[in-house]
Amino acid sequence: MNKRLKMIGVLLFAVVIMGAGCSKASKEAMNELESLSNTPSENYSWTEQGISFKYPQNMFIINNAENSLYINAVSSILPEGENALAYARFDVLPNVTLDKVVEIYKKNNAGWKSQSTEKIGNYTFTKIEYEDSFIGETRVHYLLAHNNRVFDYRVGLREHVGDTALTLSSLQF
Repeated sequence: MNKRLKMIGVLLFAVVIMGAGCSKASKEAMNELESLSNTPSENYSWTEQGISFKYPQNMFIINNAENSLYINAVSSILPEGENALAYARFDVLPNVTLDKVVEIYKKNNAGWKSQSTEKIGNYTFTKIEYEDSFIGETRVHYLLAHNNRVFDYRVGLREHVGDTALTLSSLQF
């Protein structure tokens, strides 16, 4: 019950932020990014992929495949409808270029919104956004090409911007 209330609280928080307007959300996002050094975190070493990163202490890592893992608010995979709302997903796509991955996302998502670059930590990510017609929400991915692989970090809908920044800014190969 507590986890469900927590998830509802996080969702309500996100709705309040979105309803307050873009400038307020941007200001709060900047405040959250500035306080990253105070965010309680855990280190995760993804040995199969040769990378490590930090993630929020109150989250769980669920490694469900060789090239894919979740950063989740609960310790297990949820039913598909709820799962799409609750987690961030980290995929490693071998033997592919960044341009090809972006092309595939553009081709497969009629609700394409934008592509930009964003420097987080030591890396410059390609940020893409599109409307996910299945859940009716905007999906955000951060893509990074490294050593003939593309790292695809999909932001969970219930995630705070600081969670993404914490994880991606601490990425080490």
